[in-house]
Amino acid sequence: MPIVRRQIKEQHKSIIRPVVIDVVNDLIRFMELKPNTDIIFNGYSEIALLPNGIIGIKTDNGNKENIRTIGRERIFINIEEEETETSLLEMPVTYPEQNFIFADQDIGVFVRPIKKRTSIRMNFNNRFTSRAAADQWLSNMEQLLAQLVKDYVHEVKYNYAYPDEVIGLLHTLWKYREYQAGYEENFSTWFRGHSTNRLTAIANMNGAQTDLVIGETMDNVVGNWEFERPPFPTKANQLGGWQAEFSYRFEFDKAIGMVIQYPIMIHNQLLDATMIPKRRLPSYRGKVYQKPEQQTRFEGIQQDLGQEYNPNLTDWLISPDYDEWQLPVFDYKFLPQYQVLLQLDPNDLRDVVDLKEMGDYAFTERTLMYLRHVKQGIFGHHQSVIQIAVFEEDQMLAPECLVFDPLTFKIRSTYDLNLRKQYRVVVYIDADLRRLWENTVSDLKDRGVWAQEVISVLYPDRIPPVDENGRISDDDWQKLIDGVDWSKLPATNTLYIGRFTIIARSERNANR
Repeated sequence: MPIVRRQIKEQHKSIIRPVVIDVVNDLIRFMELKPNTDIIFNGYSEIALLPNGIIGIKTDNGNKENIRTIGRERIFINIEEEETETSLLEMPVTYPEQNFIFADQDIGVFVRPIKKRTSIRMNFNNRFTSRAAADQWLSNMEQLLAQLVKDYVHEVKYNYAYPDEVIGLLHTLWKYREYQAGYEENFSTWFRGHSTNRLTAIANMNGAQTDLVIGETMDNVVGNWEFERPPFPTKANQLGGWQAEFSYRFEFDKAIGMVIQYPIMIHNQLLDATMIPKRRLPSYRGKVYQKPEQQTRFEGIQQDLGQEYNPNLTDWLISPDYDEWQLPVFDYKFLPQYQVLLQLDPNDLRDVVDLKEMGDYAFTERTLMYLRHVKQGIFGHHQSVIQIAVFEEDQMLAPECLVFDPLTFKIRSTYDLNLRKQYRVVVYIDADLRRLWENTVSDLKDRGVWAQEVISVLYPDRIPPVDENGRISDDDWQKLIDGVDWSKLPATNTLYIGRFTIIARSERNANR
């Protein structure tokens, strides 16, 4: 499932300054200053209209314009944003820790924020209009510290806007949703219907730009004075009156980005390749993964994949190779060989798959003859050493819902499949030879050469001999069963193309 990250825009305007305003207003009450005290951010000349509203007015002050609220006494503030010691270690990016702000469970599209623990240091310069006002402030601060009141808890609010790229990607996904087996919903209805109730739209003063934003409220934001004793007010040098300089520090979780997660298929339509992020090779040199030497012993059984890199990082093959669906484990000894994402035929919703046309890979002729012999047993637990399973989303379809035609090698459903759901076919090898049905074991003994191929992958050091008729004797089969350590899975995870080698070949490389 592709995961795309995009960064929040205007983080300082829409997040830092509104949060600082909330904290400063709390501190004004704690310090018992006048509620109409001017709050002046030194050195900022940006317009005052923010994505989350107006916090002040723009004043003309030469090259050092300041944003300030209306008032008489003044607080000059310099803001320093810092990382905490654990900002990066504790920041979840692709981990699903934050709540979703958009979620369409039906098609599997989710959006959530990325938040970073951020430390804000505010350097204050309090300007008082008189010595008496300064003394009152100092007396109040001394009394608070005498009562060990140094830490404060704040509630802060801010809005963060959707990145334009995320909105564009959601719009494209909505088109896939509506093009086939759609719900006849416009984009706005779909987007709002699956969004958090904290979603709103904010426009600038002239209405030229509208942002879709998420309102965030954080309580239990703890801050503290960075002094042991309150600073003594001194005479101001420039603007007159008295001043006191000190700093205050607090931490909060700042939204810095968004993660959008979506499936590779929506309503039976594979997404365009440009919407699938390329995977990073698991090598800092960026070299192609080389197959191990163990693979050479299977030459002649299957055309291998040459020197191509297998990006799945699994023990089985996947088609398409960027499909990140998690295969459910329903039997510990069932070893996956191949999984393929299906595209249904809208004109025949019972057509599942043709086992002779499974993408780039094809069963060997000997394996096809085995499947033709076991017939419907390919769906039955322990009835065939080769097992076929069909999954609707994460739910495996019951064997009675599927019909296998041994003449055409086609699998069909007994009911119409749903274009709005995803279907996958998975090929397994049943590695628990002890629990195979009696008829299944007899079939393997009778087809001794082919059974050797299976066992050479599962238990390469336990390959039983065959007689002149190509059959495995009862005694040799029993020696195989008695000699396997059944507490462990077969050690095939070192193979380059996994445990797929004995049942299929690569048509892609067959003519090389």
